[in-house]
Amino acid sequence: MMQRGCLFVERAGTIAIAAATLLLSLAPARAADPIKIGLSLSLTGATAPAGRQVQAGLDIWRENVNAAGGLLGRPVELIYYDDQANPANAPGIYAKLMGVDKVDLLIGPYSTNIIAAALPAIIQNKRMTIGIFGLGANKQYKYARYFSMNSQGASPRNYSRGLFELALEQQPKPRRVALVGADVEFSRNALDGAQENAKELGFDVVYERTYPLANTEYTATARAMQAADAEVVYAATLPVDTVGLLRASNEVQFRPKLYGGAFLGLLVMGIKQQLGALINGLVNHEFYIPAASLQFAGTKEFLDEYQKRARRAWASIRWASPILHMRTPRDRFSRRRSARLNRSMTSGLPSTSAAMPLTR
Repeated sequence: MMQRGCLFVERAGTIAIAAATLLLSLAPARAADPIKIGLSLSLTGATAPAGRQVQAGLDIWRENVNAAGGLLGRPVELIYYDDQANPANAPGIYAKLMGVDKVDLLIGPYSTNIIAAALPAIIQNKRMTIGIFGLGANKQYKYARYFSMNSQGASPRNYSRGLFELALEQQPKPRRVALVGADVEFSRNALDGAQENAKELGFDVVYERTYPLANTEYTATARAMQAADAEVVYAATLPVDTVGLLRASNEVQFRPKLYGGAFLGLLVMGIKQQLGALINGLVNHEFYIPAASLQFAGTKEFLDEYQKRARRAWASIRWASPILHMRTPRDRFSRRRSARLNRSMTSGLPSTSAAMPLTR
């Protein structure tokens, strides 16, 4: 059972609006000088589908603010760089934002993996930031000037609590649990929280595995969960993993009683559409649903504008795989493998040109 209406981008604009309240403490400047807000975004790489949505939300916010006269009478300038979903790029980007670009305010990065890598540089410079969808990224540092924009709250256990509570309501109640995800900061934190919830609520973890980010074959994982007779699967995956794991599970006809958790690719409408019937029956978290309690001043106008931009992008831009741009020591995709992933996961995502200006 899938919740409806995942709209990741609304929260992106909210971050910048919240951050703007901190600008009152900025040193006096000429009215013509822009207020520079800096961040990194995953515009290519494994988490690019959601990173581009955040980018769209921030751009809409900046345009609206500047059309209304700016902040403190000054125009807003967003300076952002593509971190390629590679944590190794984050420290250098944030050092450049602080030391070369001299930004007035930091926000981001986007995603747990990149936030955790960027925090040491931010802490060293005693700067504040608002992490975008970080899960337990500050648990090691406990940095007082780090703020997390995450609707699930600070504890990684919150990501999986709902799935296990739903399992408790089933008759007969399932007992055997599989935990699976990528070997990255986000997935490990989510799976640690799921392990704690499973233990507290009386479930037996019969299978637990993380796989390398470069993994492209998921049939063995699906068969192993099937052989362990897992009745509940909690998955913490990136978009590529989501597509691969769901397709492999379908191929081997692995159908646990509850399957879902934190399939990040399913926060992107294009991937939902591409997978089609394969996502029927999944239980997955959503960051936004169009409930009456979540309608605030400007929400409808924001969503209307985003939908217009999305339609134009779908009509005029060729879709390309963000994976082609990701290169890390552990993750050296061949062109043939990248092309295969391109076909499998990126129906519905606008490509980002390497030459695209990232300063707005």
